[in-house]
Amino acid sequence: MKFSSLLCFAGLLAGTASATNSSSVTFDHYSLSINGERSLIWAGEFHYWRIPVPELWRDILEKFKAHGFNTVSIYGHWGFHSAAPGVLDFSTPTHDPRPIMTLAKEIGLWVIFRPGPYVNAESHSGGHAQYVTNGRYGDLRNNDTRYVEAWKPYMKKYWEILQGEQVDTGGNMIAAQLENEFWSMAPESIDYMRQLKEQALEEGITVPLTHNNPNMESKAWSTEYKPNAGSVDISGFDSYPYCWSCVLSECGGRKEYSVVEYYDYFTEVSPNQPPYIPEFQGGSYSPWGSPEGNCITKQNSEFVNIMYRHNIGERLTMISIYVFFGGTNWGNIGYSPAVTSYDYSAAISESRLLQEKYKEGKSLGLFLNVARAEIAKTDRLYYDTGLTTNANLKTSLLVNPDTKARFYVVRHDLSSSTTVETFKINMTTSEGVLTVPSKDSATLAGLTTKILLSDFTFAPKHTLLYSTTEVLTSSIVDGKPVLVFWTPNGESAEFALKDTKSTVSKKTTQLCKGCAVSFDKTAKGSLIVRFDQEAGISIVDLPDLRIVLVDRGIAWGTYVPKLSPHPDAAGKDNVIVHGAHLVRSVKIGGRTIHLTGDTPDATTLLIHAPAAVKSLTWNGRSLSAHRTPAGLLSATLAAPKLTAEAVEAQLNKPGAGWQSIDTLPESAAAYDDSHWTLANLTSTSIKPPPLTLPVLYAEDYNFFHGAVHFRGHFTASPSGTPTSVSLGARFGNAGGISAWLNGHYIGSSHASTADSWNGSFALPAARVRAGKNVLTVLLDHTGKDQSIETIKNYRGLHTARLDAGAFSAWRIQGTQGGIANLDPVRGPYNEGGLYAERRGLHLPGAPLPRSAKTVTRLAVAKPGEVRFFRKTLKLDVPAGFDVPVAVRLTAPGKKVRVQLWVNGYQFGRFIPEVGNQEVFPVPPGVLNYGGENVVAVSVWNQDSAEVELGLRWEVLGVYESSMGSRGIEGRGLRTAWSSRGREK
Repeated sequence: MKFSSLLCFAGLLAGTASATNSSSVTFDHYSLSINGERSLIWAGEFHYWRIPVPELWRDILEKFKAHGFNTVSIYGHWGFHSAAPGVLDFSTPTHDPRPIMTLAKEIGLWVIFRPGPYVNAESHSGGHAQYVTNGRYGDLRNNDTRYVEAWKPYMKKYWEILQGEQVDTGGNMIAAQLENEFWSMAPESIDYMRQLKEQALEEGITVPLTHNNPNMESKAWSTEYKPNAGSVDISGFDSYPYCWSCVLSECGGRKEYSVVEYYDYFTEVSPNQPPYIPEFQGGSYSPWGSPEGNCITKQNSEFVNIMYRHNIGERLTMISIYVFFGGTNWGNIGYSPAVTSYDYSAAISESRLLQEKYKEGKSLGLFLNVARAEIAKTDRLYYDTGLTTNANLKTSLLVNPDTKARFYVVRHDLSSSTTVETFKINMTTSEGVLTVPSKDSATLAGLTTKILLSDFTFAPKHTLLYSTTEVLTSSIVDGKPVLVFWTPNGESAEFALKDTKSTVSKKTTQLCKGCAVSFDKTAKGSLIVRFDQEAGISIVDLPDLRIVLVDRGIAWGTYVPKLSPHPDAAGKDNVIVHGAHLVRSVKIGGRTIHLTGDTPDATTLLIHAPAAVKSLTWNGRSLSAHRTPAGLLSATLAAPKLTAEAVEAQLNKPGAGWQSIDTLPESAAAYDDSHWTLANLTSTSIKPPPLTLPVLYAEDYNFFHGAVHFRGHFTASPSGTPTSVSLGARFGNAGGISAWLNGHYIGSSHASTADSWNGSFALPAARVRAGKNVLTVLLDHTGKDQSIETIKNYRGLHTARLDAGAFSAWRIQGTQGGIANLDPVRGPYNEGGLYAERRGLHLPGAPLPRSAKTVTRLAVAKPGEVRFFRKTLKLDVPAGFDVPVAVRLTAPGKKVRVQLWVNGYQFGRFIPEVGNQEVFPVPPGVLNYGGENVVAVSVWNQDSAEVELGLRWEVLGVYESSMGSRGIEGRGLRTAWSSRGREK
């Protein structure tokens, strides 16, 4: 038997407290304490800048709370808030984070904020302001004065906002992270972290400062392991056991369902800090070439069951799931390897749907809610295979040193095992060491972990002596505790109740079909309850306690909304509801209980409500309610009256034509580029330097994403007529170029996962003019990299060389105005440099040129042609329904580059040659569900023949909901076109 060598050491540390500046948030080696109460931090990650609809932030946070989280972790994004040096936007609707803090307090979530200045997050430049990647700010992420002076205003503004949101100042923020995944311990790195820390403290940040190391190989910034001037209060690391990418080769290959052991790391690196994983795998991002639909088949409910419970056995008391809702890399905000979707195979999908893994994770979240006070302070006494009678099973034993409550985290020794194992387990209890179950055996299915208990107090004067199945939740109704167990179908289990004698009256009030309940007693006379679980609910009533037994299906449909907004509310504030798809909130007023939530299908609600409650409302509508024989309040919810087909008929209404224009006038020889930026630099701060001059790196001319045009002028003479041009380009993964000579298409690089291309194009003799000529190159810039080594990688042309003669001048054009940010609501990433974008034709109300033609097909006939299509779509979805929708784009076998805009927001980048994303969700608020919408696409033909784009709207679900899509007004979001700064 392998007992922890740190048991005595842990006892010595039991009284150790933090030395932070906060009087409200303290910590020791067990956990955080908030306002004097210990709390296990169970969090999910959310990026407000990936869903630019503030009204939907409530939807996301309510789903976090319903899952059982008590905390939300939030990344900031410097580049999203700062389009140019000296410019900060924290006020336009999509850029103001303050409503999130208000919502968190209302809904009942603590907040961990991670503002940057670097965040990674598979985002453009890792979240850096785009302008600092042009080489003129040094190597970044160090103490270079140029870089420091760039980030300080952004971080200062964020700290000013967050200072008043801390628990100390009446808010809900409990921790703040500095930087992210930063492992360098060089002197300039330490000084950089020192400056970040000192600024936070100067701006009044008193809650613990934290850091997230990139993995367990990095042991930076702990005050207890090589401490230095940059050390923070709580140092953690991120962990992605299955790989952070849906393409496993990015991680060197990983084994499915293989757990990682963390306990020894924290013992070595941060023995007096709460064990903290700021990012534990909630899914994986989708790079170019990953499967359509992401990789949720591997990041599934079994993964959640095994991994998350195992982490509790590693004595982690601060865990955040990255990400729990991902959102969208809309408007070029993703980094170059990532597709538009940031679904991340997360528990809440990109379109805000609840995945199966959400329901599985909720079964743990609900338990942690009721066990928080006990499990936030434990020592690990044992970790090996000898505690059960089955050598194939491994147990981590945690004990609360004060209450002696024990948590037995039982899993397969080989965590990826799919075998069904039976066992008994030796449990230390207040009645001595008991081998349980006392009759028959317990069961552990394959790809499963269970948390079993002994001496667990679930209500005042009520203690579970032991259990061989899992507690789901508990409540107190009319002064009587309600304890809910969940057990997989077909399994048997038993539990015993301390101080409840076998002689007390007991009644099986309700018994599900195929289920069985029997009673026995321990040697000291405590009541044992044995049961066989099948689908359904069984109820056992004792004089002062109600026991509820449910299967996994019922557990998945069980919600426990709170009567209190306190993030750690439990006990009498818990209202247990069975049978729901989602319950968002609960209130009890007089004799009525008021619930809000979502309903996709007809269902029956069963509510453990006080006896005084006689009636029920759902989303403000009165329902017919009655009491079941077991005393539960019951009501039936009807299926939504709105159908997906009815909404799709509106979205795909035939006969509405598209308006189409050529969006590549720049390829013509006669095009006047005199208003473009003259590319005349002969040196650059970006490495490596170009092979030909002038410098043609987009960053040097303040163009940082999307389409970038280059026009090279040259003069041909009889003695020096070129026959080819050599080009070397770096554009980011899946990017590419096309080229034209005097308006004649001469070729393209084709999409791949590579980020660069080197090659040559023939210059047809018949197209080379005697005298002046112009080469036009259109580059598709798919975003900047994010790693410390590659963040400053250039985008543009490093080589542009004729085989005879030379270019006399170059001009460059990208996003209109460069970093001027002409559309501050949609922000600095939303527009690239296509002609239609520069004129703002993707925006509502923009006048189309007189050359626009009405067409019925999204077809581009000529190779090398780029066209822009726009139409108006009217939608009238009734109020009270949440209807997530998406656009499906198709072009089988074609070499084409497509962008999708809805009401001016770029919500899709479609490159099927390297794909494979075809479905592009568009959220309410961006889409107007009660009026007119402007839908547009650009289609860049890189094929050898005509390409036709298929575009069809799809409804992903219909929910009768308190968060109806029609009610998401998108206030201030769908701003109309203005001529200010636009190309004429």
